[in-house]
Amino acid sequence: MGHWVHRFSGRPGLEDQVRIGQEDAPEPVVLRERPGELGVVDGYVRELLDEEMLVARLRWVAGGDPERVAAACARGRTAERLTQS
Repeated sequence: MGHWVHRFSGRPGLEDQVRIGQEDAPEPVVLRERPGELGVVDGYVRELLDEEMLVARLRWVAGGDPERVAAACARGRTAERLTQS
């Protein structure tokens, strides 16, 4: 099995980022701790998953304390599913 490429985009004030070397596809919601900001996370929801090319694109939803960000990401996933139906 190859390595996944995770593309993180949309966070204000930060250029898009690429992470290579992940063994598994990302979950539908990904929380990442901000470097140097204790207790602050950025929340991303998965927009695209290409299992053939092993590429996942994740869109920024919110940043802040983990509980608030997790709730915002959950709402983001629900809205995304509703608009795709």
